[in-house]
Amino acid sequence: MSTAAETFAERQAQLRGKFVRRTQEEADTLLALVAKLDTPEGAEAQAGIHHIVHRLAGGAGVFGLDELTQPAIQVEDLIDASAVSDAVAQATTALVKHIRLATARSLAAAGPQP
Repeated sequence: MSTAAETFAERQAQLRGKFVRRTQEEADTLLALVAKLDTPEGAEAQAGIHHIVHRLAGGAGVFGLDELTQPAIQVEDLIDASAVSDAVAQATTALVKHIRLATARSLAAAGPQP
């Protein structure tokens, strides 16, 4: 029989895994949005980047991916300050590299999923 603490830990692990997998998927979305920054769809792309990094900045620390919080906040701050698209693109591309490393380590540490 599972105790409440075991059930909570299992649920927390499930949520963390879901967050990590979603963050991996969003790394590809971020790169696609970066490619649109200097196009007529640039404002919409920047809004999409902002939405993703805002969620990431908040959730990364909750789910143990603290190394993603600061790079995500940096991108969010650049967008909030109306930085040029090159600066946003560079910071977002760097964030994607951090995402790929952090999520790979996280999934490796978690072991195989049922």
